[in-house]
Amino acid sequence: MAYENLKMLVAGMSGEIYLTKVLKSGLMGETRRIATSDCLRATTEWFMKNEKKMIAYEHNSKGKKPYLFYTDNPEKAERILNILKEEQCIVRPNNATYRKNRVVEKNSTTFERRKDGNFIR
Repeated sequence: MAYENLKMLVAGMSGEIYLTKVLKSGLMGETRRIATSDCLRATTEWFMKNEKKMIAYEHNSKGKKPYLFYTDNPEKAERILNILKEEQCIVRPNNATYRKNRVVEKNSTTFERRKDGNFIR
């Protein structure tokens, strides 16, 4: 594999980051390597070396502007995590109420959200 032809891609199903060639069809080539932990380690080291606390990106394809934060302070990390886990209650048009990782429908049936984002009873 020539270095110039390599790309870092996120797999749609597994969520792993791969170092791979992209075929003309747009799919990953058969020769690939999982690089998730390398990417996370390099990102953390980049924050530390450059003394950065936050970076933001331009809007992505879904119209959202993602932010990435870094701290080595456990108390701050816990506060940030609590903010991100904050319970939000949204009433949808079908009268289902969404709370945290659960959906409680009008008839009080509870569904739990799985890690893949789908709901189970």
